[in-house]
Amino acid sequence: PGKPLGFALRLDKFVLEKYGPDYSVYVQVGGGSKPKEFRFDPKPGVRQKVRRTSYAIEVVEQAQNAYPHFAAVNKSSQPHNPAIELELRDGAEPFGAAWLEAKKKDRSSFFDKPRGLRVSYVWCSTEESYASQQQSVDEPVREQLVVTIPKTGVQKEFEVKVGQEITIPEGPVRLKILRYEPDFVIGHEGVTSRSAEPNNPALQVEALEPAGGRPQWLFAKMPDFGMTHGGQAKDVQLRYTHPGQDAQAKEHLKIVHAHERPPVLVVARDQKLFACVPFKVGEALQVPGAAYTLKVATFYPDKGEVMEVRTRSEAPTSPAARVKVFGPRGEREFWLFALEPFAHPAAYDDGQLHLVYAETREDKDYKSTLTVLENGQPVLNKTIEVNDPLTYKGYAFYQARYAQNPETGKFQTGLQVVRDPGLPVIYVGFTLLVLGVVFALYVKPFLKVGERVSE
Repeated sequence: PGKPLGFALRLDKFVLEKYGPDYSVYVQVGGGSKPKEFRFDPKPGVRQKVRRTSYAIEVVEQAQNAYPHFAAVNKSSQPHNPAIELELRDGAEPFGAAWLEAKKKDRSSFFDKPRGLRVSYVWCSTEESYASQQQSVDEPVREQLVVTIPKTGVQKEFEVKVGQEITIPEGPVRLKILRYEPDFVIGHEGVTSRSAEPNNPALQVEALEPAGGRPQWLFAKMPDFGMTHGGQAKDVQLRYTHPGQDAQAKEHLKIVHAHERPPVLVVARDQKLFACVPFKVGEALQVPGAAYTLKVATFYPDKGEVMEVRTRSEAPTSPAARVKVFGPRGEREFWLFALEPFAHPAAYDDGQLHLVYAETREDKDYKSTLTVLENGQPVLNKTIEVNDPLTYKGYAFYQARYAQNPETGKFQTGLQVVRDPGLPVIYVGFTLLVLGVVFALYVKPFLKVGERVSE
């Protein structure tokens, strides 16, 4: 603590100016707490060695406005991942299109909110299943937490209520439901919901007993994610179920399919079986009792995806780079995107090298607008820079540095305060020095001339 200034200083505004955006390839090699990190400026066609490693990279090309397009392909004739390309039309107007994959829970259905319509795709591996699915109506999924204790074989289902504690004496298991998000997403401020719609329902649960479990998220669309809870996987298994948008469905179209069997459309309204109609792939089918048609345009027994990168324009709204990596397992090629939602790290086959394409913008200038207050009243206002300080009553306030609060994102300014109490003495000394020079060069010679004249 020093001597009070006798006045107050207020920060009104902070401005950070940067040079125009540029983009670089960032490489991280190794794992652990201290991986090696490198930055490479894009030099298309030039192979650049990653120092002290066996890797090298080469930027093949850059694009200013790129986006990934995933094209569906069929990988084999075996039904490893059966999928259909669905088209829905109301007259000549299409109102729904999607790829449905029967063996992937989060991709096996389509929901049209305006019509309250749900379409699902079911693949049957046996004749019995193929026949029974045509005569059955799916029971609506309930929102519940399913707790299983593998050691004892106990399984119990509980209604979900935030703040609720759940106890299972057979475990013993004691859980607490901490939080619910209808449309889970991780943003800049942490976990939040994109909307109030149950597009990605998630539940946060903490294990109070057995001790040692950390709070974790369970996802209705990914039942195997975070399934285990407790010190070991065998302690307790959790699964979260949620009807999602299906709870709003009044009409359910189920497409039942099997190997070497035609697809069958099962229509259910208000949980009651309405119709069951076989149809052919590639032909539009008038849905019984409805004004719209359904068409399975394509069927792939083993659907896969191939990413294609397309460009819209030369406007720098979605920069991307195609990068080759040369490593111990051969040459690999990746497309790296700089901005969300496509910005994700790429990894080499051995898992030891990761790449991202990110913005590089050097600081150009930073300024602070300051106001001097005396008795609560403003008396002086100035915007300062690194070499342009605010001076008041013998004090000089220089712009020295800045920082950004990681929690709020707000900027903080750093000032250097300079005060020289001997400054008046320096000014007096400088004045006397100037007067002495003037006396020595002009006054003294004049006096000598006057003495000679008088003689």
